[in-house]
Amino acid sequence: MSFVCGKCNFVISSTEERDVHYKSYWHRYNVKRTCEGLHPVSYEVFQKKLAVITKGTKEEKKETLRCDICKKTFASTKAHQHHMRSKRHLQKAANRSSPATPALTPQTSKSTQDTKIGQDKEQEETNNTNNAQKEKKEKKQVGVPLAHCLFCGKRAQSVEESLRHMLKAHSFYLPYTKYLISLDAIMLYLGEKIGIGHQCLSCNHIFKDIEAVRQHMRDRGHCKMSFEDEQDAEEYGDFFHVPEKKEEKTKERRLAPNEVEGVASEMNDLGEIVMKDGRVLGHRSLVRYYKQNLKPVDTEQPSLVIKIMRNYRAIGMKGYNGRSKRNEKSRKDVLHANKYFMKIGFKKNKQKHFKDSTAPFN
Repeated sequence: MSFVCGKCNFVISSTEERDVHYKSYWHRYNVKRTCEGLHPVSYEVFQKKLAVITKGTKEEKKETLRCDICKKTFASTKAHQHHMRSKRHLQKAANRSSPATPALTPQTSKSTQDTKIGQDKEQEETNNTNNAQKEKKEKKQVGVPLAHCLFCGKRAQSVEESLRHMLKAHSFYLPYTKYLISLDAIMLYLGEKIGIGHQCLSCNHIFKDIEAVRQHMRDRGHCKMSFEDEQDAEEYGDFFHVPEKKEEKTKERRLAPNEVEGVASEMNDLGEIVMKDGRVLGHRSLVRYYKQNLKPVDTEQPSLVIKIMRNYRAIGMKGYNGRSKRNEKSRKDVLHANKYFMKIGFKKNKQKHFKDSTAPFN
């Protein structure tokens, strides 16, 4: 059996020859011509056109350039120059001990010395510009200023407003605010840690720039300060002052052999007598002052810290609840009190004549 290709007008004698013909460039070329409304081309004309195209490509391939550092070849000078200006090539050239301007090794034809000198000058200029840009970036690295959000950079009118924004938008709060020494100092330190160090507050991971750190903290929910390890406590220890716990058991003072108990030792400026065993005796005219039970006022905390603590307490944040443990009653205490009152009620309910209303009539 014989077949005829409708696109090329070529006679095919077998199925194998048909498969080979359909995969050939001649058949594909004629199919594209018919799609555009042109007449098919014979095999001889197609071979002539193919020979003209291959000659042009061979002439272009004569001047091929190569980069010894990256081990790449280039067909044109433009592609080679673009590669020499790329960041990847400059990084590899800087890591190597040799200069960043490798010699060109043409495969087929040798390039002139003038082109080499021109390329070397261009590379030196690009290196100088990149170094200048890096120096500018290093100089521009400044910590996040006060009254600016640490996580989105939003500017506020005051530090209190910025903290309120960070609490609502990013759920950020300052732990142990009642022990803070300076609010501005810790905010500046956190701003430098994010702006200059590009470090996360929670996991201490370092990123390439401030935008990457902020995006990481917002996406992972790391808008918080970590106090899990001893290293974190040492890092933030300079900004907090935790008072030492007073010992409940006071040491008894031993009297000297020649010392008598209850003998006055001195008198202070207020006219109070201080005994040798540590007791203080005051005059009866000052009884009204001794009976006063005034609330202690902490003058170390500024008004801004107190406002922040009130905001945290209003939200019901853990550690800032207004209720004390003494006022909290457990379920067992309530049941015990109800049982006690019921017992007293039975004992006090004394009646001479008691009649059960639920009993049947006799």
